[in-house]
Amino acid sequence: AAAAAAVAAAEEGAARWERCASLRDGALAVSHLGFAPPEYGLQLAAAGDDGVVRFYSPTDTLALSGWELCNEAEALVPGAACTALAWCRPTGAGVHGGAGGGGSGGREGYASAAEGEAAPSPPMIVVGLTWSGRGGESDARVLAYDEAGMRWRVVAQLCTGPVAVTALAWAPNTNAAGGGVETIAAAIGTEAAVFRMEGYDGG
Repeated sequence: AAAAAAVAAAEEGAARWERCASLRDGALAVSHLGFAPPEYGLQLAAAGDDGVVRFYSPTDTLALSGWELCNEAEALVPGAACTALAWCRPTGAGVHGGAGGGGSGGREGYASAAEGEAAPSPPMIVVGLTWSGRGGESDARVLAYDEAGMRWRVVAQLCTGPVAVTALAWAPNTNAAGGGVETIAAAIGTEAAVFRMEGYDGG
């Protein structure tokens, strides 16, 4: 009883979380979420059982209100379900206005880099997909935001096979020196597989 009273007292004085938005644009369950690196503004990627990755940004970043669906990327082959996702940390300086039209802060496209600084790399994510209707075929693919076309497009396939990719992690800072090296880890069954690519710029 004393322990319960102590917990209740602590909760009474603690800050409380409140729901400020409910984002629902698909009929199937959302299973994976990821906020973009701060260089791209406040942006949320949401993926789930319909195989679509949806990108949201709030119109008011202080009140976190008015979240809008600013873009979405569908699997190239219908019937997929998303099993994992991870953002890539950009290599250059500057702030992106939000991938998909405006984004947080209402700025479209990339902000100009300061003198002597590199321009920010385009937003990239890696997504795991599986198809139950195709014998459990699974893969992981890299998507990059195409500024000219204002859409996400597949730029590389990380791996493919019969075992689903259940978690993904994109290593930070491996490309900070401008060497064009990217590293991604993927949970594939009983393995933690590490993939590396040199000379990669998201194009």
